[in-house]
Amino acid sequence: METPTDADLRLLRLILDLTEGRQGRPPTLAEIAVAAGFQSSSRGNIQRQLLRLKPRYVTWTSSPRSLMVTSAGRGLLGRDRSQEGAIALPVSDAPLALLASGVTWLADAVSEGRPLQIPYPIAWQRGLNLLAAECLQRGVTPPCHTLEALQWCQRPILSWPISFTFPSRLLDQPLLEGEQPTELCRELALGVASGEAEFEHCENRMQHVRMEAAVRRSQEGYVAFRRYVIENPVVTEEGLLTASFELGLEHFGGELQDIYEPIPSYFFQDESLWLCGRCGWTLERRDGRQRCGDDRCRKLTANFTRGTRTLSAKASEHWLRVRRPIRRYIVVPGLYEVEVFRQLQALQYDAELWPGFDSYDLRIAFVNGQTWAVDLKDWRYPHLLARHLTPLSSEGNLRWDKAFYVIPDDRVADSPSYLNSLHSATEQLDFTVMAISEFLAAVQTEGEGVHG
Repeated sequence: METPTDADLRLLRLILDLTEGRQGRPPTLAEIAVAAGFQSSSRGNIQRQLLRLKPRYVTWTSSPRSLMVTSAGRGLLGRDRSQEGAIALPVSDAPLALLASGVTWLADAVSEGRPLQIPYPIAWQRGLNLLAAECLQRGVTPPCHTLEALQWCQRPILSWPISFTFPSRLLDQPLLEGEQPTELCRELALGVASGEAEFEHCENRMQHVRMEAAVRRSQEGYVAFRRYVIENPVVTEEGLLTASFELGLEHFGGELQDIYEPIPSYFFQDESLWLCGRCGWTLERRDGRQRCGDDRCRKLTANFTRGTRTLSAKASEHWLRVRRPIRRYIVVPGLYEVEVFRQLQALQYDAELWPGFDSYDLRIAFVNGQTWAVDLKDWRYPHLLARHLTPLSSEGNLRWDKAFYVIPDDRVADSPSYLNSLHSATEQLDFTVMAISEFLAAVQTEGEGVHG
């Protein structure tokens, strides 16, 4: 952005004065307008001026009292010399990733009805310790207890009194919105050993399925199991029992039962059950808004106005849904995987889902003997995804001639630099990264060359 003007500096100074005068409670746009000597109706002009300063010098969320002057903004005003030092000497990403992991485990405990109490998750405690050490080295007062640290996590990271080595465009989000970790939080958490709570729960459950399939040497059974879960995120107890006796699933009845949970009674409205038009999971009305498992569904369904389905259902009929971690890490990416598979089948290519009990997502065999391996990644932040892109397995029956990581087109559309970021980070590795639509076009080009 351009160098802040004198008017910008006056506005930043006013926001800080109002915030400090209210014991850290951020002002609303109307309050800023009045304090600046205007009518409260001038808040639109204030917002337009602030947009020029976001996210480097100010940041905010959808909450009316979330406006914060960032550490860079404070340094610009010379309000706190210790914070100017923090800008010059940013903190490594280690404390932030550990805190993110800890947030997911704390949120998981709250969702299960457990209180926040010691001993805290190891990642959370380690993250707090590292954060405190970094703060003290810079003359910044660290959060003194978990509740205060969680308040930090509900603010955009750019507004914290210390800065991090991550690019600022990654840090204009908080780690926590309400009681739910943000996408930034979950993707940061996947980069540490303690992991992301829902991912770990999902992996533990799916590991049992993979082991059972491997013992029985039933690749077909594993594929049938996974497709059933993806295509049936909501079922009746009777329907699930019937499915567990079907050919291909008959050996996975216990595992199938463990993947689902009863739908709470408050999801049923007037003997109806509302389902998300994107992932097919249950919609819950809270604070006058429909809510799914994450806000991405809200965006892709235009605030749940596209594709939403209504089932005639009563709580007494024993309806079930996939557990939340399964929804996030199996159903949502699986929708893309199955859709690509169907398109390949429609084009009459020899394609296989999740070969080698999910060694990667898709294997395509061309008539000329060429074999392609494909893995799909549905991440919001390419900089965080890049470190997880490693060469795909190519042993035995998993051998391939070309390997690909493919990204949903809607992710790429959200960020024009998405693919360029991944290309730069992985250019020396033995695979190609592209959008799903590009990959399907490449398949057709290869197929036409074979037949040409």
